Amino acid sequence: MNTIENRKSKIENQPRVLAIMAHPGDAAVVCFGTLAKFKQQGAHVAWCCVTDGAGGNKFAPMPPDKLAAQRKNHETTTAKLIDAELHWLGIQDGMAFRTNAYVLSLVDVIRQVQPTLIITHHPDDYHSDNQYTSKAAFIAAGIASTFNIKTAHEPTSRRPSLFYCESWITRAFIPTDYVDITETFAIKKKAVAANKVGVAWLRDFDKMNIFDLVESNAKSRGQQCGSTYAEAFRTDPHWPNNAHLLSCLPDARELN
Repeated sequence: MNTIENRKSKIENQPRVLAIMAHPGDAAVVCFGTLAKFKQQGAHVAWCCVTDGAGGNKFAPMPPDKLAAQRKNHETTTAKLIDAELHWLGIQDGMAFRTNAYVLSLVDVIRQVQPTLIITHHPDDYHSDNQYTSKAAFIAAGIASTFNIKTAHEPTSRRPSLFYCESWITRAFIPTDYVDITETFAIKKKAVAANKVGVAWLRDFDKMNIFDLVESNAKSRGQQCGSTYAEAFRTDPHWPNNAHLLSCLPDARELN
């Protein structure tokens, strides 16, 4: 019988992963192999896409409402690849500034998901949206259990672990942990391909093949930890529960 007590026990005992990403397509590039691996091992997987991705470019002129709908559809397709739960905040692309309303919206997502682990951008990521998202996620994760900060959902009863993922444009990122994604790399490539607007934008504007970049990064990190493909993460020295971080990641490997 699926009683309230049983549901509560399931939430408390099941690994629950939440990726908080700034743009459509970000999760696919920086941490999808790890999310897929978590899903394979029975975890509940969710991610929150902060902006609507509707900034647009001259290579794909489109009204912002139509472009946002297209980006959301692509992100939904990506989530379905691993039956993940998608939260879409719809903040204007390029405008993910750390406002009270933004932080509270993330607090409410965290309260809905009840994660044991949060993955987000590194604070020194290359994009301002990513930088603001990283800091907002850090703040929201810290106050989601605070009783007198009210949102639509009840406060969390535990503090999640926190990892930063590597930027897809690496800038002196020094990992503390790796996840072997050799078995999930194929589905990661499908996730990257689902972000059709982003793939075309990088190809036409930046003259970049995102598939080559994803493969070279994954191979490089794999060589560093003794696997074929890997994704890299690092902890935050200021986060309170670093002692439990490694146990949150499937087959995680610590850099000595």
